[in-house]
Amino acid sequence: MTQSEVGAIKVLAKVEIVQVYFSSYKDPTDLNIEVKNKGTTAREIKINIYADGSLVHTVTDTVEAESTKTIKVAVSDLNLSKGEHFVYCEIAE
Repeated sequence: MTQSEVGAIKVLAKVEIVQVYFSSYKDPTDLNIEVKNKGTTAREIKINIYADGSLVHTVTDTVEAESTKTIKVAVSDLNLSKGEHFVYCEIAE
């Protein structure tokens, strides 16, 4: 992933997570991560997935130039116990 430095601030180049959602609330099978690449070249990205504040999974994928891609992660890969969890994702550097 290309980075540019602005003073002491590093800015990731034109790739962002648009939304994160489960396939269903009651019995989800997948965590869907929608990623947008606003750049003019394809980008390989690494996404860290956290549950209840702890890193539980990492996924790597390529997002084509000027496109949006939904990356699916099996809920079973997250090793979550039954019940409600706070899940969030971030693009790793």
